[in-house]
Order: sequence, then C-alpha cells, then structure tokens
Amino acid sequence: MKPEPIPARACQDVASREVVEALHDVAEVLSVLIDEFLEPIDKATLLAALEKILNVALTHDQLGGYQVYPPIDAEEAPEEARA
Repeated sequence: MKPEPIPARACQDVASREVVEALHDVAEVLSVLIDEFLEPIDKATLLAALEKILNVALTHDQLGGYQVYPPIDAEEAPEEARA
C-alpha cells in the first residue's frame, strides 16, 4: 500500500510520537481483526479504514521524524525469505 503524498503542514500540526505509536498499534490490531469478518463489505470497509489510519500515521511519522515506520524502500525481506 503506497502512502499518499504528504501535504505541506506547519510544524505545530504534527502529532506526537506517542500518538503515532498508538496509531501504529491500532493499525496492527485492525489488520488482524479484518480476517475475523466474513462479509466482503465488512472487510472492504475495515480495509478502507486501515488505509486511512496508515496514511495519517505515516504522514505524521515522517513529518515528526520519529521513524516508527521504516522507510518504504528500506524494508527488508524476512530472514526466512533470504535463506
């Protein structure tokens, strides 16, 4: 999932690191819960919500320089995949 371009913002509009970490936690939980729903409309709605949460979290992570999320191009494959 590619994040949307980051809009220009004033520094005072950047969420704190704690808030970005909380959004990260919410996104992780939501991504697990999606599989618990059987109806396609429910899954689609939750996926759309997850995408919006991630867009906000990634934007504030980058603006704040927190590095809660690794840069997209710096993600490495799991060790099992390299073996």
